[in-house]
Amino acid sequence: MTVKQHQQAAPAPSGQNGFSLISNHKLIQLYSTMLQCRMLDECVRILFELRKLPGDYQAAHGQEAATVGVAIDLASGDTVAPSPRGFLVSLIQGVPLETIFARLRAGSDYARSARERLNTATSIARAAQAKQNNRIAVAFSETEPKSESGSTHAWRQAMHVAGLHRLPVVFVSTANLQPGSETELLQNQPEDPTHPAIVHGFPRITVDGNDIVAVYRVAFESIQRVRLGRGPTLIECRRWVAADPIPNMENYLAQKGLFSAHLKSRIAAAFSIQLHQAIRAAIPGSRSTH
Repeated sequence: MTVKQHQQAAPAPSGQNGFSLISNHKLIQLYSTMLQCRMLDECVRILFELRKLPGDYQAAHGQEAATVGVAIDLASGDTVAPSPRGFLVSLIQGVPLETIFARLRAGSDYARSARERLNTATSIARAAQAKQNNRIAVAFSETEPKSESGSTHAWRQAMHVAGLHRLPVVFVSTANLQPGSETELLQNQPEDPTHPAIVHGFPRITVDGNDIVAVYRVAFESIQRVRLGRGPTLIECRRWVAADPIPNMENYLAQKGLFSAHLKSRIAAAFSIQLHQAIRAAIPGSRSTH
């Protein structure tokens, strides 16, 4: 059973949240998917530490809201150019866990360079635009690189290409803010006139990367805009490392009477079984990490 099938099968409270216009079922699905992403990431971390997977581990802890909020409602024909933490996007898209672990074990599927991933995203977006098939591309970056004189960094270059041709691409950057950076963030800083969003006039939206509901709202509207052929959008998810999106969502759900310890344990127990089975099947000689 894939994660998407599991989410659809799991019972959730009915009813509509009149303030946010996000159904209670969708709120539970957002939380459940974040929790599953956290559990998968923890398994991957342990497997890297045990040398059961090649390469270097890149922590995804704390990035769940940005990843889930954007990717959860993408259509099957949409293209995602994920960061090296793309195994979480694969999970959200419904790729079987056994396949995800097999790809990680192969050491190549999530290790392509940023330039390769972004070139693929813009190329597919061009094709979708030409065919007018209503499909989009989503490009994730760990953090937006600093602009340097004469630089043709892949991330900004991809945004320039998308902006110039009004390609159907949603760019998503995430940045971890350290304690004390709040003051710097709130200061009036001069806008960079060379930024692709300024040059080409497409939206650049900043959102709290610890707030899955806020990310989902922004992503939903941005994806609809891009799908209508209005050009690219940049979503900047900024999160403080001292905060955690999962307890944040638990508090949000509790205020609406939707969260309980039983709900969390039920989701975790079911997914733990799936993880255990997938690891044993894809990585011979490995014991369950949960």
